[in-house]
Amino acid sequence: MDDIRPPLAVEPTRFIDQLRSSIRRRGLSYATEKTYVYWVLRFIRFHNRRHPERMGPPEVEEFLGDLAEQRRCAVATQRLALNALVFLYDKHLHVSLGKLHFHYAQRQRRMPTVFTHAEATTIIRCLSGVYRTMGALMYGSGLRVNEVLRLRVKDLDFGSKQVTVRDGKGGNVRLSAQHKQADYAVEQAATRFGTPSPPGLLRQAMTSNLFSPCLATGTFARLRSICMSSGIEPARS
Repeated sequence: MDDIRPPLAVEPTRFIDQLRSSIRRRGLSYATEKTYVYWVLRFIRFHNRRHPERMGPPEVEEFLGDLAEQRRCAVATQRLALNALVFLYDKHLHVSLGKLHFHYAQRQRRMPTVFTHAEATTIIRCLSGVYRTMGALMYGSGLRVNEVLRLRVKDLDFGSKQVTVRDGKGGNVRLSAQHKQADYAVEQAATRFGTPSPPGLLRQAMTSNLFSPCLATGTFARLRSICMSSGIEPARS
């Protein structure tokens, strides 16, 4: 039920409900509504539950500075908080914050970690069924989980043994070596569409995903569990 908006009165009296109503009138998504309400509530609690109408730019600068200096938040986190407070004052309360001066969060440089060949082999052997196929494609072709889930038949080039990765990290398109498990993935897709012959599969499923997007949660959970039980540090990019 987390994706259902709570009902509001025609003329809300609570401040947060009034803020929600203002967000909805502008046609913003429910995800944005939840994010803005969360940061506005944190802002109010940070200043000992003072009403936003009794605060202004100095309090906003103090709150945003605390996120960077004391909380050590990420750049994106501080930006979300800033966007929420700008909406609160500029759009809802119609009070201009002007040019704010606060300490910006620093982008932390993080070195990517990758599995060794032995670690990748161990993980793949611990997987089964469709998750094993996905794992082999991930570590054999160098794909991320979401990139595997977006693979379509048209992205596989069996002649040159290449995989076209679309909408990868940064929105880029790149080519990667095709792992032998790609053949099995296509066979599995063929059974879903009931077309055992390659021409029939290509006609019906050329633009269809090889794997169901619903597998994302299960894939992450299985990989995390295997890494923990095997003492392997999870890879990150």
